[in-house]
Amino acid sequence: MKDWSPHFFVRQPTAGALRALLDGGAKPSTRDSCGATGLHLASASGHFGVVRVLLGAGTDPDITNPRGEAALHVASVFGHCDIIRALLHKAVARDHEGIVRALLAAGADPLIGDSHNFVPLRIAAARDLQSITILLLDAGSGIDNVGGSRTALGWACNNSRASVALLLLDRGADLFLGDTMKLIRERIDEWKKGKVPAAQPFERVLDVVKERYPDRYLECWLEHADRDQRRA
Repeated sequence: MKDWSPHFFVRQPTAGALRALLDGGAKPSTRDSCGATGLHLASASGHFGVVRVLLGAGTDPDITNPRGEAALHVASVFGHCDIIRALLHKAVARDHEGIVRALLAAGADPLIGDSHNFVPLRIAAARDLQSITILLLDAGSGIDNVGGSRTALGWACNNSRASVALLLLDRGADLFLGDTMKLIRERIDEWKKGKVPAAQPFERVLDVVKERYPDRYLECWLEHADRDQRRA
């Protein structure tokens, strides 16, 4: 096919046509004669669907134009909040703390959900991104509702992310929402069997649970013992 120019986004900004170009071998980060990528042009024009396709195709959200502007700067200048939000999710997933900070300062909503209705805090908690978790919480992200039935603390427990789990508990996360207690029991099981990596000392989370909720902690152990007895 002919060389693809990102000026396509100005003339014909449709996500379907873009997918066809990408499927045909077009490079998502191709620059025009002025050094702007398709992501810059789509961000300036407010073409949210095109931005999502480009990000999904692996376009680097931090790539800059000759003036040193990333797509975030362009979207902020033109006030395209939906694009700022999309960039926020990508920045969180890549653990780009500085970009997340800038996006939040530019007005990105920490409560915005992705296509699965997950908010950025869910990504940060599941991946043990402590600094970004703090940024999102300070920006107003709800500590318990991150989309779906599982809380941020639940995602941290599910992935044995001890540091973020402790952080969320200190911030007042509700231990008894969703399947968090079930996941705590699973971590107890792993802990007893020595399956939890030393780099993720989940026993500290269990100590916090034992100190703050002794009745529930005992309940976990009793249920665990009863289950083992039934299996025997």
